[in-house]
This record gives sequence, structure tokens and C-alpha cells, in this order.
Amino acid sequence: MNELLVLLLEKLMYLEDSFSKLYESISNTKDIKDPYLKNTAKVLMREEQRHSTTYKNLITELKNDDLKINTNIIEQAEYNIIMLKRSMNILSLKDSKELITLAIDFENKNIYILEEILLILKEDQENNNEKTIKIFESLLKEEQNHLKNLNMFLK
Repeated sequence: MNELLVLLLEKLMYLEDSFSKLYESISNTKDIKDPYLKNTAKVLMREEQRHSTTYKNLITELKNDDLKINTNIIEQAEYNIIMLKRSMNILSLKDSKELITLAIDFENKNIYILEEILLILKEDQENNNEKTIKIFESLLKEEQNHLKNLNMFLK
């Protein structure tokens, strides 16, 4: 069975929004006194908001399009999103380096989700849609660039 691609994009946007809210909560937590940690969280929050905007724009662009995606792909992505959200733990953060390390872990997991979607899309000969594949390749590239930028802060 197939569903509209927009449904999957909405779920992925929700994940980006969750990251943004997590970083926002870190930047606003009164128990955290380290200004570098708070500022790092604000920068990460803005980056996730930018990612969310990318999804919003894609959804707006595709809302009248009837691009379909296999329901199994949506279910797999939902599972991965749930597992990723369960791993969001900010209670033990001590400094901005730990936050960047956490952000790198989240980005790696998000990249994994996108790679899994792409793999399934490319294997699905029956519903193979080049436009859909290009959309996810673009999203993957953006996440990989974000990961590359984050890794520079740890060197």
C-alpha cells in the first residue's frame, strides 16, 4: 500500500522540530549556568529550525502533488524516529562539547533514517520515482553537511 510522500515529510519535519525544542529547552534551562553550553544550544536550535523550514517548504511545494511512497517506508521511519526521540537525554550535559557530541549522534541517527528511506526507495522497482529519490538525496546531503560542520567543532 502507498501513502502520500507529504506524510513522511511531515514526520521528518516533526523530528527536526523535536531537535529544535530540545536545544531550546537547554538554552532556557535555569539549572544550566555555562553560557557556552547555552549559546551552543541556541546555534543548534537555529540550525534545526532551518532544517524544519526546508521540510515545510518541501511539503508546501508537494502538497498538490500525488507522489506516493510505500507505507512500509513510513512505518520504518516512524519506528526510527521513536527510537531516536527516546535517546534524547539532556540531564547529564556538562559543557558545549558534550552537547555537540550529542548533536552529532542525533545527526548520525537522522542520516541513518534518510539512508534507510533511500535504500528502500531505490530497491522498490514497482514504485520507484526519481523525483522522490532526488528529494531524499538532497535532504541527506543537507544533513551530511550539517554533520560535517558539527564535527569541525570537535577538532
